[in-house]
Amino acid sequence: MPASAHAAAPHPPAQPDPAASGQTLRAHSRRPVALPLLMAVVIIFALYFLVTYLPARGNGSDFQVFYAGAVADRHGVNPFDWSSLWRVEQQVYNGGVGHGTPFAFAPYADPPPFALLLRPLTAISEAAAYRLWATVILLCGALGAYLAVPSWPARPRILAAALTAISPVVLFDLRLGQNSTPLLLALGAAIWFTARKQPLIAGLCLGCGLLKPHLMLPIALIVVLAAPREARKPMAAGVLIAALAWGLVGVLFDGGFAAYGHWLSSARQFGDSIRHQPDLASIPGMYLGTASTAMSGLLNAVCLAGAAGIIVRLAIRARHGDPRARQDLLGGGIAVYLALSPYVHTSDQVLLVPALLTLIGPNADGLRDHAVGLAAAAVILAPMVVLRDYHTTGINALPALCVALAYWLRRPPVELEGQAHV
Repeated sequence: MPASAHAAAPHPPAQPDPAASGQTLRAHSRRPVALPLLMAVVIIFALYFLVTYLPARGNGSDFQVFYAGAVADRHGVNPFDWSSLWRVEQQVYNGGVGHGTPFAFAPYADPPPFALLLRPLTAISEAAAYRLWATVILLCGALGAYLAVPSWPARPRILAAALTAISPVVLFDLRLGQNSTPLLLALGAAIWFTARKQPLIAGLCLGCGLLKPHLMLPIALIVVLAAPREARKPMAAGVLIAALAWGLVGVLFDGGFAAYGHWLSSARQFGDSIRHQPDLASIPGMYLGTASTAMSGLLNAVCLAGAAGIIVRLAIRARHGDPRARQDLLGGGIAVYLALSPYVHTSDQVLLVPALLTLIGPNADGLRDHAVGLAAAAVILAPMVVLRDYHTTGINALPALCVALAYWLRRPPVELEGQAHV
């Protein structure tokens, strides 16, 4: 063969030096230093919470409203009538509560079937029911996180589940006795069944989260749009079936159509009082306490329109089924909605967990990206601050904003030298 032809032929790929490639692999596979730091912060705060709040008075204040609503519902009293509910609350708590603090009236705002769901707890004391509810919250946090990352190996999934269960946002939910963490279980289960190619069941799981319809309906829409094309219709059908089942249960067993009318009327009243709630965890929370009613309405419309526009843009990018674009729609879309919705509380940010875990990755490689590290820090630190001072303004909007920003700025996964990215 002529020398010139030989020179023109492509050279075979050089074999990497085993020692050098091993060093490179170890360098890239080593977990970033941010991971043990974040784990330490979560664990230390969980211990602090255990010492400070479990013996403290005032835990479960929101659950006390749920419990009273269930007692009223069991006795045929309309829990959405504020004066009637107040009389029940006074009878249940005798001017105080089992946790040792005076009971201040708070309205019951969840749809009728939720009170029916809680009725069995009224067979035991409120204090015992709250402890049981706290256990449910911890389990939902762990299982929801575990299901939300179905492609991860077992060890990082278990670690993520354990850290989520004791994370500040779940402990915030537990402190209040709220009902946001069960929605994480519904979302995680939907992601898991979607990965197992069972979209109808995934939709049913999403529909089970409709005990907070203002929060879960938009998220269910985002999940459906982010699903593979062939899964969208059966998943949407599952959500619709579950929604109809919720409604039918309420109509047949929990006050009929009138109960829903009372709930909608009470929800409008409750919405008017939103500006007085200090732990609103979105951009609207920064102005609702000071802006006029008319200005708040205008700004809310702008925020919701902005969220819808961003989500539609992400959905258009994902319509051809590209996995990365669908992932951006699922994680980034949920974060955008939580950042711009006028009715999101700190406890609701537990729904950021699947998006954040996806950004971090099973080996925590995502934490090498500054935007992802900032998002993880915000999700962990903001609930800690708000738990100590409910009147902190602005910082509890940062988690959703930072997660959305991380999806906007994140770079493609770093490929290991000498290996193709799968």
